[in-house]
Amino acid sequence: MVQVKYKFSLILIGMLTSIACLGCRSLNRKETIKLPEPPAPSYSQRHSQADERSSSDNYPTIEQEPALQQPLTNRSQLPSEFFKVSLDEAIAIALNDVEVLRSLSATVVQNAQGIATSLDPAIQSTDPNFGVEAALAAFDTTLTSAIQYANNDDTFNNPTTTGSAATVQQDLTDFTFGLRKVTAAGTQLSLDSRLTHDSSTNPALLFPSVFNTSWQATVRQPLLQGRGTLFNRTVGPTSAPGFLGGSGFLISRSNHDISIVEFERNLSLMVLEIINAYWQLDLAYQNFISIKASRDASLETWNIAKARNTNSLPGGEAHREAQARAQFYQFESQLAQSLNSTLQSEADLRRLLSLPQSDSTMLMPSDTSEAVESVYDWHSMASETLENRTEIRQQRKLLEQRELLLLAAKSFTQPRLDAIATYRNNGFGDRLIDDGGQFSGALNEAFNGNFDEFEVGLSLQAPLGFRRAHAGVRNSELQLMRQRSVLKELKQQILHELGTAVRTADQAYSVLELSRLGAEASSESAKARSVAFRADAVGFEDLLDAQQRLLDAQLVYHVAKTDHARAIAQVHFESAHLLEEYAITFDEKIRLSEDAREATRRNRLDRSTQNKRLRQYGFLK
Repeated sequence: MVQVKYKFSLILIGMLTSIACLGCRSLNRKETIKLPEPPAPSYSQRHSQADERSSSDNYPTIEQEPALQQPLTNRSQLPSEFFKVSLDEAIAIALNDVEVLRSLSATVVQNAQGIATSLDPAIQSTDPNFGVEAALAAFDTTLTSAIQYANNDDTFNNPTTTGSAATVQQDLTDFTFGLRKVTAAGTQLSLDSRLTHDSSTNPALLFPSVFNTSWQATVRQPLLQGRGTLFNRTVGPTSAPGFLGGSGFLISRSNHDISIVEFERNLSLMVLEIINAYWQLDLAYQNFISIKASRDASLETWNIAKARNTNSLPGGEAHREAQARAQFYQFESQLAQSLNSTLQSEADLRRLLSLPQSDSTMLMPSDTSEAVESVYDWHSMASETLENRTEIRQQRKLLEQRELLLLAAKSFTQPRLDAIATYRNNGFGDRLIDDGGQFSGALNEAFNGNFDEFEVGLSLQAPLGFRRAHAGVRNSELQLMRQRSVLKELKQQILHELGTAVRTADQAYSVLELSRLGAEASSESAKARSVAFRADAVGFEDLLDAQQRLLDAQLVYHVAKTDHARAIAQVHFESAHLLEEYAITFDEKIRLSEDAREATRRNRLDRSTQNKRLRQYGFLK
């Protein structure tokens, strides 16, 4: 019987020790977010022509503090060199070691603490109260240990209790050691040991110097409330109705996933803003070129009118000369406004790329928007959008959280009924180790198992009525209903926005084609009237009107090209394919590989390849 009890004690102690050494690390899968690593930036090799350099070399870098760079204005000495950059290169520069996701809306000034950064997912995950590690800490093994020494010198008025000794001196040493752990199933395990050495001059004691040892193992298993891995991983083993003070691993992990999806959404918004700024700069350059050409043509017309007026020739009347001069100054004013718009657009793109607002060169887009007609397969695109949009993925995570919290809330409507089992091994002896006989060695007595004890029982605790628990269940049900309603409404709104983007892209292509035809017609009309004017077949008014119409048509065409390029980018954004379109992938890092970027750029310029890729997405019939 002694050997059976001893073996049972060793097995139980070994099991508790092994469980205490195990953590919940397997529950935690690590993820880190880093940003793309394009080629090392350089500003040392520049050429004014884009054809003289590779599209993947010589990225600009910030060489001085941005605040020290003087902005370019209409009166500034403008740089004589242009740094031509493709759209893919612009995105790569912007995402190079970015920490704060930039925006032209000045969010960092208006709400610095609410700005999105690449550190946000890691910050959420490492929150000491609600992060993933904090949730796992509830299952960590806790070690407690203490050692105390006491020297007592007591005097007794009634020496009968001390064997006729009036004074007793005592040296008492007490050492305790314990381990505590809660498993994922809610089981509470504890292992405690105690070693005491008591040396006393009390003649009534059996031994003047004695050792006491005690080993105790306790298991407490919830049978109703707090039972099961799902409950404990959802709200944690120390939760109460309302789940105050922390969250379980599943909720913390879900919050971490939501923060990653939120970062992906903000990154998509930043990429979309870069695309819009890129095409806005392209529009500004195209407008500037067209207005400058019209200004030069109007100057030539004014010089002709002025020469005829000076020589009193037909067509040189004062009102006609004044009309030609007025149109020249009108174009000159438009040119000044266009130059300012170009400088501002270039500065905006620099801001998004985290470059100085000015330096010895000016950024110039090397890509041109292509007039590609796309016919979308609505059902396929809508299905993928509802599956991949970050807003929907976030809402689904919140819905999953509410479903888990409802199950956990229902657990609190049950009483707290725990089964408790304790096994205790005691030892007593004159010495710590000695096999000379009974009570000669404390550890020897403990090994023999002569003084083993055990306890079993049940513990019940329950509030009458469970009012708070039932309120928690009802609240969780309402929260779940709310999240489901929000998800339904969110899907409808996203489909509405996707439909608007598709409709806008289709309209933009139609307007682009019509404006192209209009610009071609206006160009032919201007050339014909110029030839007729030189042959004195038409007057100044017809020529000036043709020049004005040509400029207006060209500006409308440039705007239509930009609107079409932006509309295509908006469709990619609304359909949750924007990052994929520009080869931005999520792994252990956010990668934008050079090969993928170059292949994407070539594919985007090839109309047949683009249609093939749209079919691959399921967007083309």
